[in-house]
Amino acid sequence: MTTDDRQSHSLRRLRDCIESNLSRLAVYCGRLTTASSERSLRRYQRDILNTLPMAACAIHSISHEVMLWNQTMTELTGIAASDAIGRPLSTIAAPWNKILGDFLQRPEQHLNRHMVEVAETAHYFSLHKASIQIGGNSQFILLEDQTETRLLEEQLFHSERLASIGQLAASVAHEIGNPIMGIEMLARELSSCVTDPQIRNHARQIREQTDRVSRIVQSLVSYARAGSSLQRQDHLPNAEPVQIHTIIQEAITLLELSHKNSNIVFRNSCAADLFVSGDGQKLQQVFTNLLKNAADASESDDHTKTSVVCVRTLANRHTVTVYVEDQGHGIPGPVQEKMFDPFFTTKEAGTGLGLALTWNIIEEHAGTINVVSPLNPTTHRGTRFIISLPRCEMPAIASDTTTPWLTQEETA
Repeated sequence: MTTDDRQSHSLRRLRDCIESNLSRLAVYCGRLTTASSERSLRRYQRDILNTLPMAACAIHSISHEVMLWNQTMTELTGIAASDAIGRPLSTIAAPWNKILGDFLQRPEQHLNRHMVEVAETAHYFSLHKASIQIGGNSQFILLEDQTETRLLEEQLFHSERLASIGQLAASVAHEIGNPIMGIEMLARELSSCVTDPQIRNHARQIREQTDRVSRIVQSLVSYARAGSSLQRQDHLPNAEPVQIHTIIQEAITLLELSHKNSNIVFRNSCAADLFVSGDGQKLQQVFTNLLKNAADASESDDHTKTSVVCVRTLANRHTVTVYVEDQGHGIPGPVQEKMFDPFFTTKEAGTGLGLALTWNIIEEHAGTINVVSPLNPTTHRGTRFIISLPRCEMPAIASDTTTPWLTQEETA
């Protein structure tokens, strides 16, 4: 074999070796590219989950550690991802640890309109879960907050009920009108036929209450037609100076007729020289409702124990403020947020319209109503309703002082 043959053979071997190495290098590069693509894909998927406009999290199936906690979940719960990821689910702040933990234990994959309490307020969530691979086998959970949707549906439902109540009240008003007129005529005849002052006084009270029944039915019709729209003072056709002390005393007289309130003491501490402009019948309805609620809240199993419901006033040049206070069981915060909503009630036999109508009448008189409860932070008892109404000038016959705008409370 010549020298040239040996060189050619060596070159062929070198070429084969290079081709083999290049082939192996291409395979290795392909594997690197595939791995890089998979990492990029995983990163892309995590970015999608993190920016998803729906609350999402992932819980490891064995260790129950949080593997994913997206931005929407942070906004919903107030818990940062850095404080959740890598920690056991049981250590996440309540109530989210219980909400997620309970859902993981359930066999169903979907839970619609699930009601949970967050900060003592009812919230509604739709929850969905599925098994995925994030750092091992994990349970992926989606939370959809449907609280606002539920509230809108309830408002629509209330509107529909108000419309039905309006139609019903219109027919009831017509049916009640005839017997009420008959009762009023009989009361007038009784008043003219007897001379006994007590009987005549009872007949007068019957006429006043029949008129009040008619006004209450009419106010129910008006409220149902108007919904929650506000009417101002210039829309009151029967506006006149109303003496606060008198209408509250009339409301107390009505409530004292009931044996149910035998252990309740009503104290009318309102100044006698305070007047507001409005409809006396409607304002009497307001204070009757408030005093009745105060009496109901003050009831106890011990009928020998007396409870006091006090009404007092405070006034300035423009406003008369009435305080209705009781020593009852108080009103919880969540109830205070809904107590003026139509049809909301905590009473078994309640209609949920008393305070709603009260609110509407106060707004109609360009006034405000607020509640403070409990009054005693130690016993968590007592409630105070604060009603502010525009003050009007006292009639000339009731004013004999040089400073008609000032009361004893202002000069004290």
